[in-house]
Amino acid sequence: MLTADRLDLAVSAGPAFFTVNQDLVSNVTFTDIPPYNTVGFTRTVVTRAGATSLGFNAGIDIGIKLSKYVGIGAIFRYSKASVTFPLDNSTAGVHTDVGGAHAGGGLRLYF
Repeated sequence: MLTADRLDLAVSAGPAFFTVNQDLVSNVTFTDIPPYNTVGFTRTVVTRAGATSLGFNAGIDIGIKLSKYVGIGAIFRYSKASVTFPLDNSTAGVHTDVGGAHAGGGLRLYF
C-alpha cells in the first residue's frame, strides 16, 4: 500500500478459490414429426452440477481523502479460473471459464 498526501493506493494479487454450482441440461427427449423435417421436444432433464477450482486474482484499490476523516474510493479486480462440471453420460464433463472483472466504489471513512 502506498500513501501520498491525499491518495491511497493498494495493489493486490494472488490465488483465488472458486466454488461454482450450475444447472445443466443432461438429457433431451424428442419425437420426430413426419415428414421428419420438424422435431418436437417433449422433455428435458436438468441436473445440478458443482465444481471447484484454483485460479488467480489481481486488483487495485484507490482512495482519495476529501478531509481528515472522509474520502471516496474505487476498487477494480479481475479473477479467473477454469472449471469442469461432471455430467451424467459424459466422461469429459462440461468445461468453462469462471470469474471476470469487478468494479466498485463509494464513500470511505477514515479513523
